[in-house]
Amino acid sequence: MKEMELSEILNYVFGTGLVATVAGLLNIRSELKKARAEARRAEAEADTVKITNTEQATRILIDNIVKPLKGELDATRKELSSVKRVVVRLSKALEAINLCSYHDECPVLGKLQDGEECDGLGFLVKRQPRASPHPGRKGKQPDGPRQHGRGQRDAPAAGSDATA
Repeated sequence: MKEMELSEILNYVFGTGLVATVAGLLNIRSELKKARAEARRAEAEADTVKITNTEQATRILIDNIVKPLKGELDATRKELSSVKRVVVRLSKALEAINLCSYHDECPVLGKLQDGEECDGLGFLVKRQPRASPHPGRKGKQPDGPRQHGRGQRDAPAAGSDATA
C-alpha cells in the first residue's frame, strides 16, 4: 500500500499543482494583456496631452511674438519706403548740382564737401573746408545766363552780349 499511498500523494501534489500552475499562468497572461492595454491607453493620453500643450505653446508664441513682430516689420517697411523716396529726391537734387552755372561757388555743394565723413573704421572725421577755385570772386555771380537744377535757364543778365 505504500506505493499507492505514495502514488496518490504524488498524484495529488502534481495533479493539483499542475492545474494550479496552468490556471495561474492563464490568469497572469490575462492580467498582462490588461496591463499592456492600460499602458497603451496611458501612452495615447500622454501623447494627446503633449500635442495639446504644443498647440497651446504655438498659439502663445504666435500671439505674443510673431504678431507684434509682423506689425513692427510692416512699420519698418513703410519707413524704409519713405526713406527710399527721400533718397531718390536727394539723389536727383545732387545730380542737378553739376548742371548749375554756380557749380564752382555753390554754397550747398561746399557744405556737402565740408561736412563730416566716416573714415575706414566708421569714426566721424571732420574734413577741412575746400578752397574756393576763385578766391577773388567770392559773392560775385558768373556772367551769362543761370541754369537751374531742372535745365531751365534765366534770361541773360542785363548788359551782357549773350543772345538766346
